[in-house]
Amino acid sequence: MIVLRLLLVLSLALSAVGWLLPDLWFGAALPLGLIAATAVVLLMLRHGISSPAGNQDRALPRPLPKARGGLFRRPVVRPKILVDGSNVLHWAGQGPDIETLRGVLREIDSQGLEPIVYFDANVGYLVGDRWLGPGPMSRKLGLDFHNVVIAGKGTPADPLLLDAARRSGARIVTNDRYRDWYEKYPEAAAPERVVRGWAGEGRVSLAL
Repeated sequence: MIVLRLLLVLSLALSAVGWLLPDLWFGAALPLGLIAATAVVLLMLRHGISSPAGNQDRALPRPLPKARGGLFRRPVVRPKILVDGSNVLHWAGQGPDIETLRGVLREIDSQGLEPIVYFDANVGYLVGDRWLGPGPMSRKLGLDFHNVVIAGKGTPADPLLLDAARRSGARIVTNDRYRDWYEKYPEAAAPERVVRGWAGEGRVSLAL
């Protein structure tokens, strides 16, 4: 830092002498001084020491993240809950209704939970007129891409959902009894693992 400042002073001095004595060194003193001063300034900027204030800033340690309860704050990780989207679409009892599912997702969000929604492969034809992948379906629901799972063609979503619930221990939002899968996933019938709900008249209710 001191060396660079000294070089800058000398370069400026050489430029001043070249300005006052244009014949010095056959007129090369002024351009040489300016070139040297420019190079020194660029070095100082590169190293963040172009001014005493900047140097003081570098000398100060960066503030640590604010602590809470003795621990640094980390991104909030919300508990996950699995949603049987193909089942919830029919809760209002008048055919598949995406607004019913959106209402359920809003209620889940208000409880501080993160929904992971599972669909059968034909969900695009239930809420529209074409096949929809996780990207378009997540946008319809206002969710991130990784929060929507769509089963492959010819594969029901139920075993994917039940397997994820077994591995994660997360609860399932559904009114399905999963009788076809009880033998393989008997825990799906446990009351503490399933969240039942109701929808009607523009309202939804969940037994969270």
